[in-house]
Amino acid sequence: MVNKMNTIKVIVFDWDGTLFDSMGYKPVNAGRVFAEEFHCPHDEVKALLLKHSGLPRRTIFKKICEHYSLPVDNKTLEGLSQKFTEYNIESAKKSALHPDVLETLQVLSGKWPLYISSASAADELARVVDSCGIAGLFKEVFGSSPGFEKGAGHFNRICEAQGCQASDILFVGDDEQDAVIAKSSGVRFVRILRGKKDTTRDDDGGVISDLKMLMTLKNLVPSS
Repeated sequence: MVNKMNTIKVIVFDWDGTLFDSMGYKPVNAGRVFAEEFHCPHDEVKALLLKHSGLPRRTIFKKICEHYSLPVDNKTLEGLSQKFTEYNIESAKKSALHPDVLETLQVLSGKWPLYISSASAADELARVVDSCGIAGLFKEVFGSSPGFEKGAGHFNRICEAQGCQASDILFVGDDEQDAVIAKSSGVRFVRILRGKKDTTRDDDGGVISDLKMLMTLKNLVPSS
């Protein structure tokens, strides 16, 4: 599927699980937050977060709250998000980029505009990306906030900045939800498995097992 893609002019990366090894601690932290705030079953919340992984954080938290018939007002969601961010920033200090990330980004950034589009809160994402020493490899690092979230909002901003169309963008993610977001936004998609089962449908996009495989895609055309 990868070799059938049209010309790609911009590459956009998901963050959690795709570039940064955070999916070991984020479900745990979500379970901790909901257990502390509402006495929800820790493991059940972890499973719910994984089920909805890839969606904007507020959307995920709203779904979890609805599952337990909890309040879904802005104050509640913001409080949960802030506490989640605090735990994630601490946990991120003990995590790292996936081994295939740095070399790949260094090569690609010299030829194509790179962006990050993440469901993570914008302030949290910026701090973690900066701590990894790779912020300079990206044109912009977009986290999610109310009214500007992962998906069409981010892609539209990128199209405006780069003077391109959605179909000129390649989105790289590790979740099924990433494929859904890409398809609904009209951007191209490649899924990196990161040890997960390949459930990608034929019309979703390509599948790779190592990020370095992006460097061999013949359809990528360097920006002028």
